[in-house]
Amino acid sequence: MLVGNSGGGGILSLYQAQARTEPARRLTTTAAGDPLDLGSYQLPPAAALVLLAAHPGEASRLGRWIDP
Repeated sequence: MLVGNSGGGGILSLYQAQARTEPARRLTTTAAGDPLDLGSYQLPPAAALVLLAAHPGEASRLGRWIDP
């Protein structure tokens, strides 16, 4: 079981999504374009995912605060 609180909710959601994706189809680059090979790692999926007070992410929140 994975428990994500606040900003950890988005990170654990990404992990769970990648863990449930076949290795050949996992992310290969970061948002900045840097190489990332998640397909070479064993990522066991969690049996359950609990999100507590999770929010969509820092960029999304800041965008709404600055330019509602």
